[in-house]
Amino acid sequence: MQVPKVLIVDDDIAHLEAIIDIIEESSCNYEIFSALNGKTALEITQKEMPDLIITDWEMPTMSGIEFIEQLKNDQKSIDIPVIMCTGIMTTSENLETALKVGAVDYIRKPVDKIELIARIKANLHLAEKYNEVKKLNEMKDNIFSVISHDLRGPVGIIKTFADLIIEGEFKNEQEKLINIIKIIGKQSSSIFNTLENLLSWARCQRNAISYNPQKQPLSNSIKDNMQLLDEIAAKKKIKIVNQVYENHNAMFDLNSISTVVRNLLTNAIKFTHVNGKITINAKEEESYHIVSITDTGIGISPERIDIIFDKTSYETTFGTKSEKGSGLGIKLCQEFIDMHKGKIWVESELGKGSIFYFSIPK
Repeated sequence: MQVPKVLIVDDDIAHLEAIIDIIEESSCNYEIFSALNGKTALEITQKEMPDLIITDWEMPTMSGIEFIEQLKNDQKSIDIPVIMCTGIMTTSENLETALKVGAVDYIRKPVDKIELIARIKANLHLAEKYNEVKKLNEMKDNIFSVISHDLRGPVGIIKTFADLIIEGEFKNEQEKLINIIKIIGKQSSSIFNTLENLLSWARCQRNAISYNPQKQPLSNSIKDNMQLLDEIAAKKKIKIVNQVYENHNAMFDLNSISTVVRNLLTNAIKFTHVNGKITINAKEEESYHIVSITDTGIGISPERIDIIFDKTSYETTFGTKSEKGSGLGIKLCQEFIDMHKGKIWVESELGKGSIFYFSIPK
């Protein structure tokens, strides 16, 4: 875990050193920075981005209040919690002023050792939780942005063709009508799969996924998903070969591992060219069962691999036949494999294909 950075700002060297001594004598492991005025403190903040700032009120060059105002006007430092530490915090009006400009807490001089450490710990803990929630919200917004973009196309196509059918455009053209219905079915399947992944992801975030591992054949989940995706693979003339033995049993939750297999197979089909091949295999090692899905597709660059497994990164991707994807499927696979205490990884070479692996502990 990264060592928290604490910046102390006070023009009185004796007070500054007293606070530093209290922190250093405590059992807390903090990286401490110090400044004698607000201007210097701003420069240190821009360079080090501390996790917490403790500042005096009355200082030359720039007061504590002016310093906080500057911090809160900068998007980079707006979320850094600031504790006002001063001897003039004796009235409600002064306290109101400090809180209004952006201080989150205060402590009076002379500083009490126990109170200082308690307030530092509490505010660092709150800041950590706040940042976690902020990142989750940013990730959620990113997901919804990508998915809304991905859904707009299929929904628009369905609406357009539905309107044409209602208006009687294909009244006497049975063959055209059948083709249109097939297109509507394909686009509906795309929407359904996207929404299934979104709902599963949402349940994961709420810890509302049921987890019921049982000893059972891996081949059952693989066969079911091969049948489910058989038509999609057939349209691209992709051959799927299942090399998992019937009696290869493992302890796993059927619904979540089935979702993992479905998403990995869907991606393999999406990024494999016409007449390609996908091979599913499983092997038993000392502590794990390892399942692999190998394709002869376009492959993935090392840079893209980092993005694929970054749980905060979501973007629209396109397959060899312009099939859309949001990246949510792989994130869902990570969630479900983590639930099993396993691992998921990929080996890939551009132009030659990819092998996605996931492991399930015995």
